[in-house]
Amino acid sequence: MTGVQNRPKLIIATVLTTLALLSVGHSILHLDAPSELASRDTAKVTSKQTSDLESPRKRTADNRRAFDPTLNSAQLLLTEGKLYEGSGRNIFSTSVENRAKQSPPQPRPSPPNPMPTVSRPEFALKFFGFATTANSPRTVFLSLGNDIFVGSEGDIVDRRYRIIRIAPESVDVADLLDDNPHTIAIQRG
Repeated sequence: MTGVQNRPKLIIATVLTTLALLSVGHSILHLDAPSELASRDTAKVTSKQTSDLESPRKRTADNRRAFDPTLNSAQLLLTEGKLYEGSGRNIFSTSVENRAKQSPPQPRPSPPNPMPTVSRPEFALKFFGFATTANSPRTVFLSLGNDIFVGSEGDIVDRRYRIIRIAPESVDVADLLDDNPHTIAIQRG
C-alpha cells in the first residue's frame, strides 16, 4: 500500500535525478570538449577551426591579465607623481591657520537668557494647632487639604515630611522626596 501512495513522489524523484545526471554529464562533456577536439587528428582540422578552438583559451587568458592582482609598477609611478589637490585642505596637516581660512566665520553665540526665577509653589502643609502636656513632648497638628496629621519632633507625617523642630513661633519640616527644608509659621489667633 505504501508503494501506491508514494508513486507520485517516486516519479518526481526519478525525473529530477535524471535531469540532474544529464546536467552534470553535459557540464563535464562541455568542459572536456575543447581538449578532445585538440587531440583529434590535426590534419583534418582546418586553420579556421583551429583559430576558433583557441579563441576561448585566448579570451580567458586576457581576462586573467585584466584582473591580475600583481603590482603594476608603471601605474604606481603615475599615482605617486600626482599632487593632492582636493579642496585645498590638507588632511595631514594640523595647523589651525588652514582651518581658519577654509571655514566661514561662525556667528557669535548670543548670551544665554537669564534663568527665570522659579517661584516655589506654596508649601502644602499648614499649621493647624499644637498640644503640650507635662509628660509628653510637644505635639503639633498639621493639615494637608482635608487630612490632619499629628506628630512630634522626629516623626514622619504623610509618609513624606519629617518634623525637624517645633519652636514657639514655627515648625521646621523637611520634605523627604526632594530634600527641601520648609518652615511653617505658627499662627495664633
